[in-house]
Amino acid sequence: MPLELNELSRSLGEAWQNISEGWRELLNRSNSALTRFFPGKDANEKFDDRAAFPIWAMLAGEVIDKDKSVIVYLELPGINREDCDIRIEDRKLRICGEKQLETGHIGERYYMMERAYGKFERIIPLPTDVDPESARASLHNGVLKIELAKKHDSERHRINIE
Repeated sequence: MPLELNELSRSLGEAWQNISEGWRELLNRSNSALTRFFPGKDANEKFDDRAAFPIWAMLAGEVIDKDKSVIVYLELPGINREDCDIRIEDRKLRICGEKQLETGHIGERYYMMERAYGKFERIIPLPTDVDPESARASLHNGVLKIELAKKHDSERHRINIE
Protein backbone atom coordinates (compact mmCIF):
# COMPACT_ATOMS: atom_id res chain seq x y z
CA MET A 1 0.00 0.00 0.00
CA PRO A 2 2.71 2.59 0.79
CA LEU A 3 4.20 1.92 -2.66
CA GLU A 4 0.88 2.89 -4.31
CA LEU A 5 0.75 6.12 -2.27
CA ASN A 6 4.29 6.98 -3.34
CA GLU A 7 3.38 6.37 -6.99
CA LEU A 8 0.23 8.46 -6.63
CA SER A 9 2.19 11.25 -4.95
CA ARG A 10 4.81 11.20 -7.71
CA SER A 11 2.12 11.26 -10.43
CA LEU A 12 0.34 14.18 -8.79
CA GLY A 13 3.65 16.04 -8.46
CA GLU A 14 4.36 15.56 -12.17
CA ALA A 15 0.85 16.66 -13.11
CA TRP A 16 1.17 19.80 -10.97
CA GLN A 17 4.56 20.56 -12.55
CA ASN A 18 3.08 20.21 -16.06
CA ILE A 19 0.19 22.51 -15.17
CA SER A 20 2.61 25.06 -13.71
CA GLU A 21 4.80 24.95 -16.82
CA GLY A 22 1.72 25.41 -18.99
CA TRP A 23 0.65 28.51 -17.06
CA ARG A 24 4.18 29.94 -17.22
CA GLU A 25 4.25 29.35 -20.99
CA LEU A 26 0.84 30.98 -21.39
CA LEU A 27 1.90 34.00 -19.33
CA ASN A 28 5.21 34.38 -21.17
CA ARG A 29 3.62 34.19 -24.61
CA SER A 30 0.63 36.40 -23.85
CA ASN A 31 2.46 38.99 -21.76
CA SER A 32 3.61 41.04 -24.76
CA ALA A 33 0.23 40.65 -26.48
CA LEU A 34 -1.66 42.21 -23.57
CA THR A 35 -2.27 45.84 -24.37
CA ARG A 36 -3.51 48.52 -22.01
CA PHE A 37 -6.37 50.67 -23.25
CA PHE A 38 -6.93 54.15 -21.86
CA PRO A 39 -10.67 54.86 -21.98
CA GLY A 40 -11.49 58.45 -22.76
CA LYS A 41 -13.82 60.70 -20.88
CA ASP A 42 -16.77 59.38 -22.95
CA ALA A 43 -16.42 55.99 -21.28
CA ASN A 44 -16.25 57.59 -17.84
CA GLU A 45 -19.41 59.62 -18.44
CA LYS A 46 -21.48 56.94 -20.13
CA PHE A 47 -20.89 53.92 -17.92
CA ASP A 48 -22.13 53.81 -14.35
CA ASP A 49 -19.91 50.93 -13.28
CA ARG A 50 -16.35 51.86 -14.36
CA ALA A 51 -14.97 48.84 -12.47
CA ALA A 52 -16.68 46.55 -15.02
CA PHE A 53 -15.11 48.42 -17.96
CA PRO A 54 -12.01 46.42 -19.07
CA ILE A 55 -8.78 48.30 -19.70
CA TRP A 56 -6.68 45.36 -20.94
CA ALA A 57 -7.16 43.48 -24.20
CA MET A 58 -5.27 40.88 -26.16
CA LEU A 59 -3.86 42.21 -29.43
CA ALA A 60 -2.25 38.97 -30.53
CA GLY A 61 0.33 39.07 -33.26
CA GLU A 62 3.05 37.32 -35.20
CA VAL A 63 6.43 38.47 -36.49
CA ILE A 64 7.82 36.45 -39.38
CA ASP A 65 11.49 36.85 -40.31
CA LYS A 66 11.71 36.01 -44.02
CA ASP A 67 14.76 36.01 -46.28
CA LYS A 68 14.40 39.61 -47.51
CA SER A 69 11.59 40.96 -45.38
CA VAL A 70 9.86 41.01 -42.02
CA ILE A 71 6.11 40.56 -41.90
CA VAL A 72 4.09 41.55 -38.85
CA TYR A 73 0.49 40.50 -38.26
CA LEU A 74 -1.51 42.07 -35.45
CA GLU A 75 -5.13 41.39 -34.58
CA LEU A 76 -7.02 44.68 -34.28
CA PRO A 77 -10.69 43.73 -34.08
CA GLY A 78 -13.08 46.65 -34.25
CA ILE A 79 -10.38 49.20 -35.08
CA ASN A 80 -10.66 51.29 -38.24
CA ARG A 81 -7.60 52.08 -40.35
CA GLU A 82 -8.09 55.81 -39.84
CA ASP A 83 -7.90 55.26 -36.05
CA CYS A 84 -4.48 53.57 -36.28
CA ASP A 85 -0.98 55.09 -36.49
CA ILE A 86 2.09 52.99 -37.36
CA ARG A 87 5.70 54.12 -36.94
CA ILE A 88 9.14 52.55 -37.04
CA GLU A 89 11.42 53.79 -34.28
CA ASP A 90 14.88 52.23 -33.97
CA ARG A 91 14.23 48.49 -34.35
CA LYS A 92 10.70 48.71 -33.00
CA LEU A 93 7.32 48.90 -34.64
CA ARG A 94 5.03 51.27 -32.73
CA ILE A 95 1.32 50.87 -33.33
CA CYS A 96 -1.07 53.20 -31.57
CA GLY A 97 -4.65 53.99 -32.12
CA GLU A 98 -8.05 54.20 -30.63
CA LYS A 99 -10.88 51.71 -30.53
CA GLN A 100 -14.00 53.83 -30.66
CA LEU A 101 -16.70 53.25 -28.08
CA GLU A 102 -19.84 51.87 -29.69
CA THR A 103 -22.64 54.28 -28.93
CA GLY A 104 -25.59 52.01 -29.81
CA HIS A 105 -25.87 50.61 -26.30
CA ILE A 106 -25.18 53.67 -24.15
CA GLY A 107 -27.57 53.78 -21.22
CA GLU A 108 -28.17 50.02 -21.35
CA ARG A 109 -27.18 47.76 -18.47
CA TYR A 110 -24.39 45.42 -19.43
CA TYR A 111 -24.60 41.83 -18.23
CA MET A 112 -21.03 41.15 -19.40
CA MET A 113 -18.35 43.38 -20.92
CA GLU A 114 -14.96 42.03 -21.95
CA ARG A 115 -14.08 44.32 -24.85
CA ALA A 116 -11.82 47.28 -24.13
CA TYR A 117 -12.21 50.70 -25.74
CA GLY A 118 -10.03 53.76 -25.85
CA LYS A 119 -6.50 54.66 -26.85
CA PHE A 120 -3.81 52.00 -26.97
CA GLU A 121 -0.16 51.56 -27.87
CA ARG A 122 1.69 48.37 -28.79
CA ILE A 123 5.44 48.23 -29.39
CA ILE A 124 6.82 45.22 -31.22
CA PRO A 125 10.58 44.60 -31.35
CA LEU A 126 11.83 43.78 -34.85
CA PRO A 127 14.40 41.02 -35.43
CA THR A 128 16.56 43.11 -37.77
CA ASP A 129 16.98 46.56 -39.30
CA VAL A 130 14.30 47.38 -41.85
CA ASP A 131 13.84 50.02 -44.52
CA PRO A 132 11.04 52.32 -43.32
CA GLU A 133 10.46 53.60 -46.86
CA SER A 134 9.51 50.09 -47.98
CA ALA A 135 6.76 49.61 -45.40
CA ARG A 136 3.35 48.53 -46.65
CA ALA A 137 0.37 48.06 -44.36
CA SER A 138 -3.10 46.65 -44.93
CA LEU A 139 -6.05 45.94 -42.65
CA HIS A 140 -8.34 43.09 -43.64
CA ASN A 141 -10.93 41.30 -41.48
CA GLY A 142 -9.51 42.86 -38.30
CA VAL A 143 -5.93 41.75 -39.00
CA LEU A 144 -3.25 44.36 -39.63
CA LYS A 145 -0.45 43.16 -41.93
CA ILE A 146 2.77 45.15 -42.19
CA GLU A 147 5.47 44.17 -44.67
CA LEU A 148 8.95 45.61 -44.16
CA ALA A 149 11.94 45.04 -46.43
CA LYS A 150 15.17 44.26 -44.61
CA LYS A 151 18.00 46.72 -45.02
CA HIS A 152 20.71 45.40 -47.29
CA ASP A 153 24.13 44.89 -45.74
CA SER A 154 25.47 47.59 -48.05
CA GLU A 155 23.07 50.10 -46.47
CA ARG A 156 24.35 49.41 -42.99
CA HIS A 157 27.23 51.45 -41.75
CA ARG A 158 30.06 49.26 -40.57
CA ILE A 159 32.80 50.71 -38.40
CA ASN A 160 36.16 49.02 -38.75
CA ILE A 161 38.43 48.74 -35.74
CA GLU A 162 41.89 50.17 -36.39
